[in-house]
Amino acid sequence: MKNYLLALDQGTTSSRAILFDKAGHIAGMGQHTFPQYYPKQGWVEHNPMEIWSSQASVIAEAITSIGINGRDIAGIAITNQRETTIVWDAETGESIADTAAKHQVFFTPGDNKRIPGWMQMHYRFAFDENGYPMMYIFSNCKAFIRTIPLLQYDEHKPEDLDSDGEDHVADEARYFCMSRPIKPRERAMPDEYYKNPLKLFLDVEKADLTSRTAIPKMQIISEDE
Repeated sequence: MKNYLLALDQGTTSSRAILFDKAGHIAGMGQHTFPQYYPKQGWVEHNPMEIWSSQASVIAEAITSIGINGRDIAGIAITNQRETTIVWDAETGESIADTAAKHQVFFTPGDNKRIPGWMQMHYRFAFDENGYPMMYIFSNCKAFIRTIPLLQYDEHKPEDLDSDGEDHVADEARYFCMSRPIKPRERAMPDEYYKNPLKLFLDVEKADLTSRTAIPKMQIISEDE
């Protein structure tokens, strides 16, 4: 019978596993610290494999401390430190943190302040079902025509344009679009009924279909009633 709940607490300095019984009392526990690394002033890093191995060991310690196995656990609750990002290799299951650090690949918060303006431009350049955009550029807008196609995404901020390029006209267009925001166009979804066997083989039109008749459940009436 599954009588225990396993709680995993992944902290910034240690890993902890606690087993609770049905009454909510602590039945078993394991806790191990793991190393902290300080590559430079104000930075702290963790080794992903050390986090994983320490968490696996405290789970085993909590379970063996009361002589149960995984079949006795009804569920698992997890709480983690949240501010740590780890990228794992999808094929090997190993962390690529060391490889990323070797090539000076680090993660920083994205700057999304200019994205709404670029999206407003994107909405206007999108073609509708008839092939017409919502924004036209006159042939005498030479600066727009010359600079916009040459702009590239920023190498370090892929959510934004490279400001080293000639982006003054792009900024002006972004400001203009933001002053008159529009909603994105939503493509009409194709009617899947035309792939339905009723249409393909029987040529039954959708308008000729009737809704399904609700059949009441069987009711057993005893002779005493």
